[in-house]
Amino acid sequence: MDAERGRQITGQKGKRNCAGVLFLYYMPGEEMPVSYRVRRDEPDWGYGKDGGPKPERKYLSAPGSGNRLYFAPAVELSILLEPSVFGVFRGTRYLTYDQEGLT
Repeated sequence: MDAERGRQITGQKGKRNCAGVLFLYYMPGEEMPVSYRVRRDEPDWGYGKDGGPKPERKYLSAPGSGNRLYFAPAVELSILLEPSVFGVFRGTRYLTYDQEGLT
């Protein structure tokens, strides 16, 4: 997704580069997304506690949207605890392959 569209979706003002990957957040059983999140291709950089470089504002959401659980779309509800959205994609791919007998 380009920077302009990313700024529109996340409500960011100014010239911040919001180009990146768009994640749609669904609730189980719903067809329409309830929220959006952008993982920026080029996040801002700051300094960590150790003085080394650290990415900042890597993920952006609309103001006031808060944290949400990520449910992969079009997958039956299964309990899968993952610390990241990418982990959910890996896990749902595994569950889908396992159900279809492709493992």
